[in-house]
Amino acid sequence: MDPRIALLRKVAAIEPPVLRPQSNLVSFCGYAYEEAREALGGGPGDEIEHLEHMADLGLLDRQFFDKVHLCPACSSFTLNFREVCPRCASANVSITEMIHHYKCGYVGPESEFRDGVRYECPKCSRPLRHIGLDYERPAATYLCHSCREILTEPKVNCLCLKCGNAAGVDKATVRTVHIYRLSAK
Repeated sequence: MDPRIALLRKVAAIEPPVLRPQSNLVSFCGYAYEEAREALGGGPGDEIEHLEHMADLGLLDRQFFDKVHLCPACSSFTLNFREVCPRCASANVSITEMIHHYKCGYVGPESEFRDGVRYECPKCSRPLRHIGLDYERPAATYLCHSCREILTEPKVNCLCLKCGNAAGVDKATVRTVHIYRLSAK
């Protein structure tokens, strides 16, 4: 017997006749359909292409469940979305309070101005006593601790924890995960 027919019979026997995805860390997309896998065989996630084909034929109806981002290189869902420096691509960036010294114009991270409990300009060595008179605090910005680049906004990329590929978020493959119901057909 065709395994897809066996699957349709199995779905018809459950109440309600619905296949819901379950989290599965072995599946390529992070979800699997255990009932379908039992009928169709294969590893977790292998059944999804069969379910999609059956939905294309009108045997199953799709209902939105979730979206997952997949690695553009290996199609794994194991992506780490992270902020990186646009200059050196390091993920070693953090929000840092900045100081602008009016007298000499130097702008840098607050940590460069600290001299014990007081502030001193690292460029001209003048003390900074009064905010608004000697210095200001511009909006918090990002600092790359690898290349010392000061950033208004870091780039966001995704690193695949399976294959190591790093790519822009716009390069990730977006896949819709569905709930499948028996169709009237």
